[in-house]
Amino acid sequence: MPQLQTKMFFSIMLFVMLFFVLTNAVRNDLKKRQLLDQGQPCKNEYDDLHCTTLICHIKGEDIHKCQLTDERDVGITCVVSEACKTGLVCFVPASSSPTSTVSNGTCQPTPTNAPKQ
Repeated sequence: MPQLQTKMFFSIMLFVMLFFVLTNAVRNDLKKRQLLDQGQPCKNEYDDLHCTTLICHIKGEDIHKCQLTDERDVGITCVVSEACKTGLVCFVPASSSPTSTVSNGTCQPTPTNAPKQ
């Protein structure tokens, strides 16, 4: 009889441990998918897509938080034009993937549509 109780105890403990491990893994996975609000910490310019504002501040003070604007120079990675300096726009090449809604581009000079003479 004691052997049966020991097996039952270890079975229950194993089930409880497995339950906690799996629920924690799901919770961590859900945290990774959530977008960061303005002012939340982010790592670098490659974290732009993790911010709801689409800008992880990397220039100037280098505070590494999601921001509304930035002043990135020509050729620096961006997702939205608000990340580029005044007079520059974020040029994102046409995506070959139909499922991709947002992708990285680079800050480029604003195109001028001056008539040719």
